[in-house]
Amino acid sequence: MKQGLLAFAIVMVAACGGDDDGGGGGDGDGTVHPDGGGGGGDDGSVNPDGGGGGGTPLIWAWGDFATNNRTQLAAFAPDAALPVTPLAVFPGGDTAEIWEQTGTADYGPFDISSDGSRVAFSADIDVVGRFDLYVASVDGGEPAHVVAVGADADIEKVRFSPDGSKIAFVGDLEVEGQLDAYVIGSDAVEGTPVRVSPAHGNPSTDLDASQLAWSTDSHSLVVTGDFTQNDFQEMWIADVTVADPEPVQLISRDRIEATGVGAKGAIIPLQVEGGKVLFRGKLDADELVKLTVIDVDGQNEALLGNSQITRTDDSTADTGAATLSPDGSKIAFTADETATIYDVWVMPADGSAAPTKLTTGLAVEDSNPVHTQPLKWSPNGQSIAFLADYAADGKTEPYVLPVAGGGQVRLAIIGDPEDDRDAVSIAWSPAGDALFLAADAVVNNDTELFRLDPAMQEQTPTIAIDAPTDGDLGGVRSSD
Repeated sequence: MKQGLLAFAIVMVAACGGDDDGGGGGDGDGTVHPDGGGGGGDDGSVNPDGGGGGGTPLIWAWGDFATNNRTQLAAFAPDAALPVTPLAVFPGGDTAEIWEQTGTADYGPFDISSDGSRVAFSADIDVVGRFDLYVASVDGGEPAHVVAVGADADIEKVRFSPDGSKIAFVGDLEVEGQLDAYVIGSDAVEGTPVRVSPAHGNPSTDLDASQLAWSTDSHSLVVTGDFTQNDFQEMWIADVTVADPEPVQLISRDRIEATGVGAKGAIIPLQVEGGKVLFRGKLDADELVKLTVIDVDGQNEALLGNSQITRTDDSTADTGAATLSPDGSKIAFTADETATIYDVWVMPADGSAAPTKLTTGLAVEDSNPVHTQPLKWSPNGQSIAFLADYAADGKTEPYVLPVAGGGQVRLAIIGDPEDDRDAVSIAWSPAGDALFLAADAVVNNDTELFRLDPAMQEQTPTIAIDAPTDGDLGGVRSSD
């Protein structure tokens, strides 16, 4: 059976999964992936996914929706009759699976090229339990074996460059259990990738490359990681147009004055453009997460203009999630103007004007959009969808927020206020006329995929893919 495109004559089933940690105080370690923008993953620079299948936009769900404990990708048409029949599953065959997702639904071991024609993923197709890098056409055919790793190595996070010519990834190719960042041509066959992350001060399984962000011109790659001390995220940049890239340090271990628990330093790179890097970081001793810009030569570090919010008690607000608009001109972010209650704000990405608060009437303490998942801009940039525990502390539910104003709308009530049912992941349809939600809305810990009307509040979600017993649906994203 082919490992590439696998058309289904029956309705596939998808499954349940654990809930993402909403994080607190802006310490989430997720990625922000602009919906619409330039090719490839979550989450950082402005590089949106293109349409799939020869230009046909697709929805992508992942999990063990076909066979329990076997993680695969499913692609389906966003306007398909419900419940949906996947158009393709990667990898195909009877046994191979992708690397188990370790990040958000937007940033992990698979990515879609900006033109939507190809999918890159880490899977154990050739050797069971060994997760190599593959690229397949969304329209079918055997996947190309781009990188074969050693017996004890695995490839985890995968990112197409915006122009589709290269793939960046994180893997433990040199030291078992130690993740580094690499780049390889997307057309390579069992090629040799080039390392772009710096040497580790003291090689250890606790010191790893973490996040990747392409520049919008595909010439440079930003890499973050705790290369010197665990949890202290440095930031480096490498010119990948040269044969032997030498990473340049932008944020050093010495610059990171924060000492609190969890990730600190340059947590999430958001945009690499115009000679500057915009990132979400916790650098200072005040332990606050802030939006910061720095030149690509490591000079002129500064807060993004107008991005700091003053709290009602005159202290400085903390920043949670942050995501660029599809065209990269605006940034949406969360900040707690009232301590521990995170509103959503939007402002020009260049910091040229003060932010506007979009949410209204929030009252539940310790509530916020999930810091480990991106705020999801609609394809036309007029609305933002997100998951938040605004109604009950710790219960994550789907919301949509018009950028023009009017306040947040809760799209669906997930379970009862006292139970453990939660939303896990949300994605816009490429046309912006629907939202797809992964949640255990029916049975606790049986996460299914639902379709929502973005114009309807507190609706009963419509099942798009059922959950089989003991299955796990890790998340959903679209090729926009």
